[in-house]
Amino acid sequence: EYEEDKEELEGVQDFDADYAELAVFVPPVISSRQNDLRIKLCSYCFEVIIAKLMDDDPPQVTFEPEDDICRPVFVYWLSGEYELLRGSSGSFERIDSAEAQANALEYHAKLAAFKDRKFDPIDLDELKDLH
Repeated sequence: EYEEDKEELEGVQDFDADYAELAVFVPPVISSRQNDLRIKLCSYCFEVIIAKLMDDDPPQVTFEPEDDICRPVFVYWLSGEYELLRGSSGSFERIDSAEAQANALEYHAKLAAFKDRKFDPIDLDELKDLH
């Protein structure tokens, strides 16, 4: 299944499914403002799975989406020195509000971490090795 997913994504705006870290789908040329947003989105995904593992409430949304960019969401986790795929989930559906974006990120971060049928669920001990 992974190879099929990877082939589907490889032609999409320079997406590299083998070597990228946690990926939030962004346009191939991004401004520093967009890069700052990407970092916030990635951080939010980590906070989501940490909260789930610690049995806490989901984190508060601390980002605003770019008004002029409605993007799909794809989250994947890599683990270890060799950055092996550890889970992935995403959708090409347009996301056009902060609430919808937060919901999609939370859903796909959890799905990639805990429900990807190709892998065992991520556990607390693995967090230090995730990318």
